[in-house]
Amino acid sequence: MQLIIGRKSRIVSQTKTRFFMASNELIHKNKDWINNFDKIIFVSYAREKGETQELLVDLAKYLVRTVNKRIVFLSSDHVFNGKRGYYSVCDKAEPNTDYGLCKVELENIFFEHTVLRFTTTGPSQSDRPLMYEMALNNQIQTVYERHYFSPVSTAEINFFLNGAHIKSGIYHLVGDRVSKAAYLRQIGVNTSSILKFDYTFKDHSLLAGFK
Repeated sequence: MQLIIGRKSRIVSQTKTRFFMASNELIHKNKDWINNFDKIIFVSYAREKGETQELLVDLAKYLVRTVNKRIVFLSSDHVFNGKRGYYSVCDKAEPNTDYGLCKVELENIFFEHTVLRFTTTGPSQSDRPLMYEMALNNQIQTVYERHYFSPVSTAEINFFLNGAHIKSGIYHLVGDRVSKAAYLRQIGVNTSSILKFDYTFKDHSLLAGFK
């Protein structure tokens, strides 16, 4: 069994996983209980520097000092700036967004544990791809024809997290490289109905690997 600490995740959900909305005090009081789990998954959705990120950083530092279990931090392809793509685990993280900076800050805390970088396709709670739901709810305002990524499904992420093989280091979990516009069309979104198109180049695709 594994325990998820941090902000509750829509991505990783399974019947044998326990969600634990933690604070330093709660970790201290429940340290023995926490150490009964096989591993701890640390989730963060902070998109900018601020109070939420500060709390998560404080929690991450306390967690590393306090518990004796493997911690897997769910990071992102946005630790890279997207200028060239095909990033390997050996490439230096160079974020150019607040979201990426927040991820790197936490990666640096968990450097002796496990960092998993990826972008997910979902599915959403309705079992449809996340970007399909976003398009359906008019949350996608721009079609990015030359913005590339290499997304993976929730099932692939859960399969990885359930493995006993996980070691300390950095993992890249990847799918096929595809543009966000092409991916939208693959999942049945009519991109011509979206008025704004962006043809600038950005590539956050990852190469699978471990370091």
